[in-house]
Amino acid sequence: MYSRIAFQAVPLFIILIQARPLPALPPTAQLAEDEAVAAVQRMPASELEDTLPSQPFESWLSETAGDGADIQWELNDCGEQTGDPDIDAGRVIPVCVSAYVALADGREFSVSILAGTWPGTWEDGLETPFVLHGLYWFLGDRFKPIERLSDLPELIRSGPPDEPGELDEPHAEDAVEPSQ
Repeated sequence: MYSRIAFQAVPLFIILIQARPLPALPPTAQLAEDEAVAAVQRMPASELEDTLPSQPFESWLSETAGDGADIQWELNDCGEQTGDPDIDAGRVIPVCVSAYVALADGREFSVSILAGTWPGTWEDGLETPFVLHGLYWFLGDRFKPIERLSDLPELIRSGPPDEPGELDEPHAEDAVEPSQ
C-alpha cells in the first residue's frame, strides 16, 4: 500500500533506519505484536492526553488525519537500537507501537506509543498505562517534534512551516559527530 501514499523516499528511509525490528522474540511475544497494536488502537485517546476525547485512539487518529489518509501500524524499538549487536547486547530496548500517517495531501507524521521494554516488561505482557514516546512531523529530509497530540488537528489544518526551524532535528544520516 505504500505505493499509493505519498511517503517520499527520504522519510521512508528515515523511518526504516530510526525504528528497527525488535531482536528475536520468543514465539509468544511474536504472536503478541497484533495484540499490542490492537491494545493501543482501542485505548481511549484521553489516556494519552487529558484534553483528547475518550474514543478509541485509532478512531481519533483516523478522524484527525482525515479522509484519504493512510495509517500503517507496527511494533518497533522506538528508534533506540544502534544496529550494532555489541552495543545493543544487554541493553533494555523500549518497545513502541507506532502509527505512520500519510495525509491525503502527501504530508506525513508519526506517533509512537511506549508499550513495554525488551528484555523486561515485554516478556510479561504490555506495559500500561501507555505513554506517548514520540510524535514527529516530517519536513522533507528533516523532522519536527510535535509537543502534544492535541496540536495535530491545527497542524493538519494549517500545516507546519515549509522551512525547517530551529527546533527541527536532522535525520540520523545528517547527524554530525562531535570532534574529539
